[in-house]
Amino acid sequence: MENFVTGELVRLKSGGPLMTTAGDNYGEIICKWFDGNKPMRESFPPESLERAEKDSDEIFAVAI
Repeated sequence: MENFVTGELVRLKSGGPLMTTAGDNYGEIICKWFDGNKPMRESFPPESLERAEKDSDEIFAVAI
């Protein structure tokens, strides 16, 4: 099982948007992201997440 640190960029292994880790909730990882302008928040099992590639153009777009 992977250990995630608050502030890491992740995504679901099955795909989806880039998310930022925001802590731990009873063994699940709290993630935050935006759906357009709407902030989203959900907890996921750590085995369903993977770290995002740091050289992705999508990360640059999220940071702007």
